[in-house]
Amino acid sequence: MPGTAWGVWPRGSINHRLGVSAITTAASGLAYASGGSSSTTGSPRISDHDEYSITGNSWTSRADQVAPARTNPVSAKIGNVLYTSGGFTGSDTTQVDSYTLDAWTTTTPMLAPARRNGAAAQFNSGFLYYGGLVGSVAVQDADLFQGGVWAERASLPAPARRQQMPLKSPSTGEGYSAGGIPTGGNYLDDVDRYTQATDAWDARTILPAPARGKGSAGMIGAMGYVYGGEGFGLPTVTNNERYDTALNSWLSKASLSFARDEAGSGFSGSSKVFVCGGVNATPATITTVESYVEDAWSAMTSIPSPARAFQGDTDT
Repeated sequence: MPGTAWGVWPRGSINHRLGVSAITTAASGLAYASGGSSSTTGSPRISDHDEYSITGNSWTSRADQVAPARTNPVSAKIGNVLYTSGGFTGSDTTQVDSYTLDAWTTTTPMLAPARRNGAAAQFNSGFLYYGGLVGSVAVQDADLFQGGVWAERASLPAPARRQQMPLKSPSTGEGYSAGGIPTGGNYLDDVDRYTQATDAWDARTILPAPARGKGSAGMIGAMGYVYGGEGFGLPTVTNNERYDTALNSWLSKASLSFARDEAGSGFSGSSKVFVCGGVNATPATITTVESYVEDAWSAMTSIPSPARAFQGDTDT
């Protein structure tokens, strides 16, 4: 085992705080906050879909997501098309929807099993959906969506996990899974790298303490950042760690302005990462948005109402 499982999940059932909104940034300078829940209980689920202009620091409401409203999907972007995959609609689903030109379309469903709370490794022409929850059990499944078709790929290394923090390097064909929560509610510090060219995973340097899940992640150039989340005995944290993909090493950086988990995050190429909404230490859903450049967080325009949380995926 490259990492260690720590403690138990202190928040009761694994369905506590269900939901995911995704914020996705693109070369066009636009980001999207989509779906999730306006409540810390995961109900009601919402279909709101809002567009953020990175250069203008402003939000615009766009076409709502395809029904049924869901929480905990994975999102990824291929070219100019945004995809949301899986999630929870009252039960786990394999539904996949695509968004472009302010319109949503239901497309090829995921391979079984239906699941939620997974993560994505994004590549220039496709994305890998890995891990997640099937009912109350974490899984290792990894499936590639490319050319409108799903195909099985090498499974995520043990232990199976959910709500890990995904770092994505589309230009290098690599993706990283950091932390997460295995079946039973422990927290992980495992970091594993997936390489598309070889369809293989390999262990990397573990995440600095605390072991955690439900955090946010993004990349600035070749540097990955993992920030926020929760760990054993730590309902929410402010920690921000930088991962150097070339040196395979971690370094602590400027902390979030306040603790939050289940927040959306994103990155805009080589300039900055974002954190969007989430659940604070109260706990309550929030609308605040912050951007990060090396060693400094700045307040940005908040998400439109309603406040929302469980924003676990970020893509470029």
